[in-house]
Amino acid sequence: MMDTRDDNAVPVDSITAAALAAHGPVLLVGAADTGKSTLARHIVKTAQNEGHPVGLIDGDIGQSEIGPPGMMELAIPGETGGRDWQVRGQWFVGTTTPYSAPMSCVVGIRRLADRARELDLHPLIIDTTSFVNTVAGHALKTAKVDALCPGLVIAIQRKDEMERWLGGVGRPFVRAEPDRRAHIKPASLRALRRGSKLAAYFQNAAEHVAPLLEWSLRGTRLGFGQPLVPGEYAGAGRTLNCRVVHAERAGGSVALWVLGAPSGDLNRVATDLRAERVVTINAGMWTGRSVGLIGADGFCLAQGVVERVNWTTVAAHIRAPLWSLAEVVSLRFGTLRHKMDGTGLPSVASFDE
Repeated sequence: MMDTRDDNAVPVDSITAAALAAHGPVLLVGAADTGKSTLARHIVKTAQNEGHPVGLIDGDIGQSEIGPPGMMELAIPGETGGRDWQVRGQWFVGTTTPYSAPMSCVVGIRRLADRARELDLHPLIIDTTSFVNTVAGHALKTAKVDALCPGLVIAIQRKDEMERWLGGVGRPFVRAEPDRRAHIKPASLRALRRGSKLAAYFQNAAEHVAPLLEWSLRGTRLGFGQPLVPGEYAGAGRTLNCRVVHAERAGGSVALWVLGAPSGDLNRVATDLRAERVVTINAGMWTGRSVGLIGADGFCLAQGVVERVNWTTVAAHIRAPLWSLAEVVSLRFGTLRHKMDGTGLPSVASFDE
């Protein structure tokens, strides 16, 4: 699978043996298209064949192997050795770009690793994103190492792009070369694959209507303040030349959810609303927005997508492969947006919208 090119790289059989003998999680790091997922599956299959209760965390939110893009999974292999995964935990991140939500990526990896420990899964193999070739990427990988204290770090590198990071990793590590069968994929192909995964995930999704202001919400400013009645903000729409569909006051600020591009005087609106500050939020960006349906333990029961919002009742129509919201305690919104067929839409600018 992986051939060595110099004295620093370790043959795949030796890497697999080291992974099975590691005292703690095994963390795979490397750039895109280096064969991380292929190596992870090989280690998992070998461990399964040898009778180990192996687990895998798919932490690659951009090019996920097990679940939909935007979510991380803890899974165990089925009888086919890594093609029919049995999911044991899901963590919703809500974006395919780890630099947009580094804290959620680190917390999710740690929570899934804790669950693997509770289930007595070992070795635990952790596949990660390809976000490595920047200062922020190194910081994210360092945070994961600090959170996990892995028994082994497997660094797959084409040249020496991770050498400086490895020098301070503080955990046992081995170097590996990329799988020679791996080829660099264009961004268009990656986007197509994400769309295909999303379309398959939502193929048999059920529709749910969620009155948003009755739920505990995360990843959005909605519900953070006290809703205003329409009569209080009717003049704001006329001043801003757009339609205001919802408004909330939090402290000295007022947030307006609008349809259409506002073009009027925000200072005048602030005066009319007796607010120190007024912000506008594009309500149209809620269509297609990803949402995690979160259970009482913080894990994700299913990933959903907002089909539309009835702003008169502030109720979201959500599609998700979950047949009841009975065990859902909160809704966690992401910045990822897409159509039901998986076609990507422009992302929400931040988790505060």
